[in-house]
This record gives sequence, structure tokens and C-alpha cells, in this order.
Amino acid sequence: MRTGKPLLDLRLYRRPTFSAASFAMFCLGAALFGSMILLPYYWQSIRHESVLDTGLLTAPQGLGMALVMPLAGKLSDRFGGGPLALLGVIVTTVMTIPFGLIGAHTSIVGLSFAMLVRGAGIGFAFMPAMTAAFASLEHSELSDATPQLNVLQRVGGSIGTAVLAVVLQRSLAGTHGINAMAGAYGTAFWWGAGLTAAAIIPCIILVRAERAARATTAEPPGGDDVRAEALVEAAAV
Repeated sequence: MRTGKPLLDLRLYRRPTFSAASFAMFCLGAALFGSMILLPYYWQSIRHESVLDTGLLTAPQGLGMALVMPLAGKLSDRFGGGPLALLGVIVTTVMTIPFGLIGAHTSIVGLSFAMLVRGAGIGFAFMPAMTAAFASLEHSELSDATPQLNVLQRVGGSIGTAVLAVVLQRSLAGTHGINAMAGAYGTAFWWGAGLTAAAIIPCIILVRAERAARATTAEPPGGDDVRAEALVEAAAV
């Protein structure tokens, strides 16, 4: 705080838009990467799928993200990032519920569809949240904001993975039978749904803060181009 150009500019978090978007990115990272460790274990230990089949069965979530990311960028320019991020978080939370009800013989088609829609929800949440975060920043602050959002996303992923792994391990302790083991995975997924739902509140704050920022801050010339470059850089990282 006493350095003119610090490695991590914590002054950015004084802005409601940026701080709310940062917390949303943290929760989304926890939900995304946490589920990525649960699903492969489920497919291999409960459904006894091969490594190759497990990889293919986890693909729908990434496919859903890939399909909506270009659309999310266009809609963010039109409606703002906050509303889309809120929509994405709600969709992601709702589509995590089927995994909380998972069993040893749950339909693979149904789970794949839920993963596809869940991935779409994540896609609608990630990029618009970053767009909203950049909306209230000056051009000179974008280089500080982009890496911090990426760091928060990855720290959230690390913490989410650790939490869900511990929940799964404790739920599996003392279980006998395939149905009981599947129920343990359901418990871990309920925690994942809770981590995702935690992002709803900061997204609501984000919507209000973004509206206030857009109402009081005039966009300087070339602002869209600079923010687009920052978003491309963030997505690549």
C-alpha cells in the first residue's frame, strides 16, 4: 500500500465492481476445478469406466463452455457483464444439483446433459465477470487487474479442490457397497453446489456496482479495444 507501483495493487479492491467480480471468480474457480476432481473419480471408481472413457465423459462441460464463450462476450457488450455473470452462476448452481442426487446407476446421458448445461453456465459467468471488473478500471490499471483475477481463480480452484477432496474422503470413510459410495460423491457435490451458490451474492453486488460505474464513468476512446485485449490475455492464461 505504500509503494507507488506494487507487484499486487491492492488498491483495486476498494472498488465495489472489482472486489465483487474478484470474489465471484474465486467461487467459480472453486466450483469448476473442484468438480473436475470429483467427476473422474466417480466415473472410474463407481462406474468402472476406463481412463479414455472417463476423459470423454468429462468433455461435455468443456464443450458447453466453448459453445457459449463467444456469445457471452457479445452479450456482455450489450447488457453488461454483471447480469450475465449472475445468470451464469445461477445456472451453474442449479445444474450442480443433479450431481448431488447422483447414484451408482444414474443415467450417463442425463449426467452428460447436466454437465453440458453446467459448462454453459460457467462460460456465461467467467468472461462477463471479468468484463464487469474491467468496466470501472482505468487503462493503466488493466495490467494489474488481469493477473490478479487469474490468480484468484486459481487459488479458488486449489481451495475448492482441497475442500471437496476432504469432504469426499470423510464421506467415503466407513462406507460399504457401491450405493453408499455413490452417496458419498453426492455429498461432495452438494458442497460444490454450495461453493457455487456463494458467488450469487457478489454477482448481485456486481450488477449494482457495474450499473453505477457505467453511469458515472465515461468510456474513453479506444476503451473497448484495450479491454478486449485484456480479456483475450486473461482467457489465454
